Amino acid sequence: MKRMFGRLNAFLSENTVVVADVGDALFGAADLFIRERTEFISPAYYTSMGFAVPACIGVQLANPRLRPLVLVGDGGFQMTGMELATVARYGLNPVVVVLNNRGYGTERHMQDGPYNDLWPWNFSRIPEILGAGRGWVAETEGELDAALTEAARWTKSFCLIEARLAPLDRSPALERLAAVGGKTLTSYSTRNAWRLAGARSIVNAFPVALARVTRFVTWPLAGSFTITPGLLLQVGFTTK
Repeated sequence: MKRMFGRLNAFLSENTVVVADVGDALFGAADLFIRERTEFISPAYYTSMGFAVPACIGVQLANPRLRPLVLVGDGGFQMTGMELATVARYGLNPVVVVLNNRGYGTERHMQDGPYNDLWPWNFSRIPEILGAGRGWVAETEGELDAALTEAARWTKSFCLIEARLAPLDRSPALERLAAVGGKTLTSYSTRNAWRLAGARSIVNAFPVALARVTRFVTWPLAGSFTITPGLLLQVGFTTK
């Protein structure tokens, strides 16, 4: 995952806008170096899974000069990814990278179980269904490099790169979050976490338990992310 985001970082230009879905698509993107006028959009703390693909439509219609690089997990894509039909309809050309780790990767690191698994899709073949766009499968670093190179050249329509990852692969940012979040959760009983969240599972209670701590402290998750008092997730990217 770390090396994959390193390659995505090299793909960025001043004409790129990064649109990140929630989960490790967002956590990994925290370590991207946003160059010059490159822009970044994400639902961040609001954790609106499925945000990225529909969002890229509005982004590119609002500013056709920018080409979206969409980072989305397989779970988020299965919710709203078929909005690529609308992308094709309006002749937009985002580069969509699906982080396919065969399930809800962030939740696996908090509480694993079969409920985190997803039915496998052949994401790279969606362009065939829609009759528009191009698709690639990237299982190695070399295949990802080749797909990104081709995607940069192909601007007539959207590009979809299915990056196949191991189920427990995760970005350095998620490792940092899991390390701190795990300690946070252990300070609460499961019963107390359920009461705080009004939730049926510890997974749903996680953000609330997190919020109880961050109400009183400024908590750096990474060089780019800080949860501050007031429960705001501020995204401040390093530029060069």
